[in-house]
Amino acid sequence: MFAFSLLAAHLCVTASTPPAAPEGDPRAVALMRAFEALDSSIEVLRWRQVQYSPPAASLDNNQYWLAEESEYWVASDGTHRFQHTYSGMFEDTREWLHIAENYGGTRTRQVGWYFPDSSGSIKDSAHVVAAGPGPLRLFGRFIDYAIPYRSVTLTEQVRRAKDVQYLEPTSEEPWPGFRVNGQVNGGWLDVEMRVDPDHGFTPRLFRTIRHHDQWPIETLVALEVTPVGPFWLPARIVQGTTYLQKVEDVLDPLPAHHVKNIALARAMTGLPEELKSPSLAAWIERMTEVRIFNEETRVMFGPLSCFDSDNETAGPGIGVLAGYAVNEPLHESDLFEGFPPGGRIFNGCISRHVTVEQARHFWGLLASPTWGGEVSPEGSNP
Repeated sequence: MFAFSLLAAHLCVTASTPPAAPEGDPRAVALMRAFEALDSSIEVLRWRQVQYSPPAASLDNNQYWLAEESEYWVASDGTHRFQHTYSGMFEDTREWLHIAENYGGTRTRQVGWYFPDSSGSIKDSAHVVAAGPGPLRLFGRFIDYAIPYRSVTLTEQVRRAKDVQYLEPTSEEPWPGFRVNGQVNGGWLDVEMRVDPDHGFTPRLFRTIRHHDQWPIETLVALEVTPVGPFWLPARIVQGTTYLQKVEDVLDPLPAHHVKNIALARAMTGLPEELKSPSLAAWIERMTEVRIFNEETRVMFGPLSCFDSDNETAGPGIGVLAGYAVNEPLHESDLFEGFPPGGRIFNGCISRHVTVEQARHFWGLLASPTWGGEVSPEGSNP
């Protein structure tokens, strides 16, 4: 347990004009308000992310492998810039730079540059989702699947909840939390969030559950947090996603390569030694559990794709996060940093190749409310 006097003091300092509170257990409402004060304080976030994906036995990859090295910059409206260097299981390294910006509340524009092919593209109305074991997913952003390119905050969706429930700390999930039923994603998701009162009420666990049958879809856990100015942010995240499937034999539901994948994942095979820990091992075991969901219909659930003989087990994924900067703006002139000056970009909006400088000009036109007929993309001809 923790002292709610500390929580009240925190709220007084960080939220001078708190929003109207939802209804429910006052302990849960207080936690939700504390989290909202933190979440609303982070308008822009920059970080570096390294992601490890689980073993894929049927592809002769019998260990965790480095799936992603990236640098992210994300604003609260969904505008973002990220640069990836992928080092896949077959050492097929591919680097690319991607920018997407939300504008007008309903549309996005994006441009990408692909290395070492020296080619890029720009287009309008791209749907971009921030996924993977990263901080924004842990904070409950980008979970409005009806508007996947909009960074809808969790508190924005649950602010009018009428029955906020309090989650007691447990031995496996030792942080207090709150649960909201039937408020997220048009009512079809329940959510649980556990926050850390000893570290600025930063999220330590976020879980989505399908409302009508209580299928636990996704869980993210911050195993470690790190100080970033006045904030505490996740340093290591483990993410597990499950799915449901009817099986022929509930006593032997998994193809052989998935059995091997799960065993290798639980052994943390291939992970750097500094990442291995009892807490990570415990969460990997939980996230790879396979069990009966509905005995009458022979429906089971387990890690994503684990019942599919044609695919590999998708998870748990592990994210290592560092290099944070909070609320540092990125100017539009910085968006194209890293694009080679003499490069050529295919502009999918007008079906022509353009120079990087012409792409910069066109980027500004896309934000115009008159784009689509009345504005001529001057300078976009090769």
